[in-house]
Amino acid sequence: MAAVIKPPFLSTYDPIADGEGSIDPLGLAATYERLADLILPGITVRMGRPRFMTALAVGAHVCAEFGKDELAADEVTPPYLVFEWWIVEAFIRAADHLAESGRIPGMMKAQACVRSNRPLSAPAYLKTPTVFGFTGIFRRLARHTQILTPDGLLDESGHRLVEVWAKEQGLDGFVYGREGNGARFRDDLRKAVTQGLKEAHTSQRPGAFWQAIAKYLDPAKPGRNERKLLLDLISNRSGPADDVKFIIDALRKRKAPLDWPDEASMYKSLLKTAPASLKPALTAIDMYESFCRPLNDAFDWMLYLASSEPSAGISAEDYLRRAPASKLYKQISTAMERVESDDLVGAKWTERSEVLTLLREITAPDRIFPTLLEHHRQAQARKPPDGKRPWLEQTARGRLVVRSSYRREVEPAPVSEYLHEYRLPTLSRFLQDLGAFA
Repeated sequence: MAAVIKPPFLSTYDPIADGEGSIDPLGLAATYERLADLILPGITVRMGRPRFMTALAVGAHVCAEFGKDELAADEVTPPYLVFEWWIVEAFIRAADHLAESGRIPGMMKAQACVRSNRPLSAPAYLKTPTVFGFTGIFRRLARHTQILTPDGLLDESGHRLVEVWAKEQGLDGFVYGREGNGARFRDDLRKAVTQGLKEAHTSQRPGAFWQAIAKYLDPAKPGRNERKLLLDLISNRSGPADDVKFIIDALRKRKAPLDWPDEASMYKSLLKTAPASLKPALTAIDMYESFCRPLNDAFDWMLYLASSEPSAGISAEDYLRRAPASKLYKQISTAMERVESDDLVGAKWTERSEVLTLLREITAPDRIFPTLLEHHRQAQARKPPDGKRPWLEQTARGRLVVRSSYRREVEPAPVSEYLHEYRLPTLSRFLQDLGAFA
């Protein structure tokens, strides 16, 4: 069986943070996110294991005694991130006690620290932990499911989750008690966070401490009742409840997680029986992606061909001769007609009129090259705060040279009908982790 290419799981480094604007060269991502939010606003493609929601809830309970604006001695790290340091480090130091160690944000950084006998700290951890650490990744879903309040405190569902988790793990006293295994574990965690705030880094702990964290918060091993509660919260609160339940029922019938290359066909199949509340969003997504895919393919051919001539670059004539320009022209022309007709796409794509006005200059295959290059330049110029450099630049002789960071060495061959992932693979992995395929 051929290997399936999945979207990358972003953790230690993410090009979103790159100052050169190393993703979204055609300015298509913002509309994609708005359309995805119509269906699953509480979920993002960066989310891995849903049990991190439990870790967030436990962390909020542990850190409840610290002040809202309290910071570590480094004057940048709040208590919840100090808690996160300890949890991620425990998953490294007690890795043998985990069911598996995949899909854990920050693992590479923590491994580097443990290997070099250094503590976790703000300089040693993720560059942007509030975005790429497990708290930052899952905060959106935690708020949607009312596990956390907007201020990061335990909300109604969060209290329930901690209580269910503690009872199922045999942690008597964790929530309110002063005695029992749970009370001792809670106090150990609070002492660790207190020390981490004071020293602005983690420190030595006995093996039993690391092992307890791995045992009770193993991302791959939620308890039965915990799984049931998390699944209920995701089903009812990660998006419009009736729509999400319809999608979950369809995913469960597959009895296996959905891979990104199969997501487009899944969305198309949902359209046939979707409730009236869901059909407009599904239709808008399909129309928008029918536009994004050929446009991006045409741009990838520019990168690929320019990469094959890194010094001399390529001309419009080279592109017309070597790229499938006629095919791309037909696809782009048809897609522009479709995407212009949908009111919901227009409501979510604020620059639609401006973009399509420019792209209508693609009146023949030989117009793809200059028009798409100008569109790329404008998309880069619009990026905050002050615009980004184009990936492709013209030489004095008018040939196109690709900057080294953006070279494409492999001929474009899309693995998915859609350019973007619309969160169904993430949701399906949630269902797998929570036992919904059993």
